[in-house]
Amino acid sequence: MHDSNPHDNAPLSDNPPLYKTDFSLQLEAIDRLLVSQILSESAQQQFAKGKIARSELAPFAERIKEISQEYTTGSDKEIDSIQKAQAYALYYLPINILKTLSLLRLALPHLSERQELDLLDFGCGPGTGTLAAYLTIPERTLNVTAIDTSPFMREVYQQLTSAFQAHSTHSLNAPLLKETASRLPKASQDIIFALNVFNELSESEAPKLLSLLTESLRDRGILFLIEPALKSSTRALMHYRDLLVSQHQFAPLYPCTHSHACPMLKEDESDWCHGEIDGPNSQIVRQLDEVTEFNKHRIKFSAFIARKGPPISVNGYRVVQSAEKTREGNIIQLCGDDFYGQLKISKKKNKEIFRASKRARLHDRISGIATNDLTESNAPRLITDLRKPPVETEER
Repeated sequence: MHDSNPHDNAPLSDNPPLYKTDFSLQLEAIDRLLVSQILSESAQQQFAKGKIARSELAPFAERIKEISQEYTTGSDKEIDSIQKAQAYALYYLPINILKTLSLLRLALPHLSERQELDLLDFGCGPGTGTLAAYLTIPERTLNVTAIDTSPFMREVYQQLTSAFQAHSTHSLNAPLLKETASRLPKASQDIIFALNVFNELSESEAPKLLSLLTESLRDRGILFLIEPALKSSTRALMHYRDLLVSQHQFAPLYPCTHSHACPMLKEDESDWCHGEIDGPNSQIVRQLDEVTEFNKHRIKFSAFIARKGPPISVNGYRVVQSAEKTREGNIIQLCGDDFYGQLKISKKKNKEIFRASKRARLHDRISGIATNDLTESNAPRLITDLRKPPVETEER
């Protein structure tokens, strides 16, 4: 454990936080889309007035609990009916699209400047990646290829994306929907989403898919890998991260602020790198939570976002374990270019850094720490990449 700062000359400037929004407008649009395409006319009228009857949601709630049970017990089954695919979309699309919107917004400054972009939504499900892109970069022309092995998911994907396009004020090209990734051209994609895909693959299948996706990406294209925040799937993702950086020349955008081998993977077999965001401000999710007795107040997930090509400077230190209060001060675990480990921060030595550490949550960044003894540091910046900035309060 260290009781001094890990960085003598950390950057003192950074772009302002990219997540000053909770994506309420985007989530409202997704809620309306789901209600209009999946629920009955009666439920649609109830939704417009503020609340859908439990009797309308109960059949979907049963399928949602079934999906959740299969996932938590490790007995995941193929989506084998249109009802199950619709239930999945109704509950999990708002949740997963919030993660994707947050990470896509983070990557926007690094996207190709071409007006026409090619996007692969691999394992597209109900259209999480596609719809997130439509909502985030509507001014670009998007040529989307979507792949999913489930015919029922493909049907829901087609239903939702077609309805979104029909009501969009922008001209959107119809996605190319496929069952497999055969004949996928090399260096043909600017953006690739693989959302909740790798946790369903065997140890032999995962490296093959990783190679296929990297070969399909253009130079400076961006790869989005998002997985559940389980230990096994996250540590596997950390391995894939090291492969992408060391063997395929990818530059990390999130969560890593460096391109070295993952220190957590090397030093701590019991830990895994995951982040969290506040749950979606979704009327549908809230009402389904009441019926299922689930709680999506806070969402944990693991992810790796990277650009194919030269290194990218991401300054600061990522919070990989939230602050623990002790008598001597806060103990917080950070990961950065030249430091990985626990940092003990005394309120008496530096009140500003103490405040930043106190407010920090998983996968926030702390930058602007400039001295070793923590007594003469410039004011640090708490960079809340994936959530709204915390309200400043006076330290008492």
